[in-house]
Amino acid sequence: DIPVEISKLINMQRLVLTDNLIDRLPVNLGKLQSLKLVNLDGNRITSLPDELGQLVRLERLSISGNLLTSLPATIGSLRNFGTITAYL
Repeated sequence: DIPVEISKLINMQRLVLTDNLIDRLPVNLGKLQSLKLVNLDGNRITSLPDELGQLVRLERLSISGNLLTSLPATIGSLRNFGTITAYL
């Protein structure tokens, strides 16, 4: 699991958690307002929290190799968002 204290890293711009057997993301992930890139490839994530839509600077999300069946509607509210990489 990702510790909830991750939300204190407010200046972090890149979050790379590939191949860590993660099955869920903390909802407080939305507090990481400086994130530009999130790479979650090769985990066991089944859903993404709605709070992902709070990452206003997010430009790239890579979620290949997970167990996702849908994306949260809040992704559509991201202004700077450019790329989702999701190979199943």
